[in-house]
Amino acid sequence: MTRTPIYRRKKDRNAAIVTLTDSVTKERRDYQLGDYDTPQSRERYHCLIAQWEAADRRLPARKRQAGEGGLTINEVIAAYMPVAAQKFSPTRMFAIKDSLRILRELYGSSVAEDFGPMSLVTVRNAMANQRSAPVASSPW
Repeated sequence: MTRTPIYRRKKDRNAAIVTLTDSVTKERRDYQLGDYDTPQSRERYHCLIAQWEAADRRLPARKRQAGEGGLTINEVIAAYMPVAAQKFSPTRMFAIKDSLRILRELYGSSVAEDFGPMSLVTVRNAMANQRSAPVASSPW
């Protein structure tokens, strides 16, 4: 069984890096994750690993970063929460917040426009893997 690539510090500066290898082509690619040992770099690491594993260890497509234009997932969530709070009951809001927490952990700083079907599969798998998460009753 192949090991999960490690989150590590780049030797010449205080930067986090991870090297992913494509399971088919064996191409290796380094990903710069930001400053070493920060929540943002850990978020980027977990997101990359989740994408890589969801794609059968194929290298994820290169995407724009939040500073390159467009709303981030965090900004979309922040705009959505006041609307949802008016529309849904407190019980339903608990389930919504729980779901959005997983989305935020994996893709919070990503550009929302780049969130596609493969990203949705990654989030769905992360939700399914949370065995201790409370199960909300279906409204229908």
